[in-house]
Amino acid sequence: MKITLCLFTVFCVSFTALSSYASFITYNNEASLRTASGLVDFQSFEALVPSDTGADFLTEVNTPEFKISTTQQFLQVWGNPPVSFAPDGNQVVFWYALTQGSVIFDSFGEGIYSFGLTITDWANYVEPGRNAELIFSNNIGDSHVIASTAVGLGDYNDIFFGVVSDTPFSSVTLTTTNNDGWVFFDKVYTGAPVPEPTTILLLGLGLLGISGLTRQKE
Repeated sequence: MKITLCLFTVFCVSFTALSSYASFITYNNEASLRTASGLVDFQSFEALVPSDTGADFLTEVNTPEFKISTTQQFLQVWGNPPVSFAPDGNQVVFWYALTQGSVIFDSFGEGIYSFGLTITDWANYVEPGRNAELIFSNNIGDSHVIASTAVGLGDYNDIFFGVVSDTPFSSVTLTTTNNDGWVFFDKVYTGAPVPEPTTILLLGLGLLGISGLTRQKE
């Protein structure tokens, strides 16, 4: 009986430890990301001052939760007049992106475990003979092709992309291989994951097993 209890305890604790290294899971809709990541911070840029005039070419946009920056071309906050195609509210961040251009989300504080956003108007035109890719990467080495297309996706198309990691990361980079020109960001989520119910159950059973072994020794 003691051997069985000991083996079961080892299994529960070991499985919990292994499941905590589930690594990198991607999501293509908001509901799934929010379920997986639990409590999240949400930013739709509604409180930012619009900077969408011809002279307001920004290299970075700051929010209370993070910073967006680019070294290629520029960023703007569109919202005056209100943006009719904004996925949430009336404002979006506009990125003027060229081939192999990148935009960086960082300054998350102590790091985050989940990230998601809506990307509008990516690859509305693709040059003939080119396969366009939109690529996610972060500072801990995770990467994923968010979207890939050889044909234009049409004006104001929306792509949602999210990720949950078992390891905190402090920056996210989005890179386009297309000479895109116009890309918009909205509805950005950041936060920490919620342990899976199975993991919590097994951890609890493992702890009970350890408690039982301790009592038997006494």
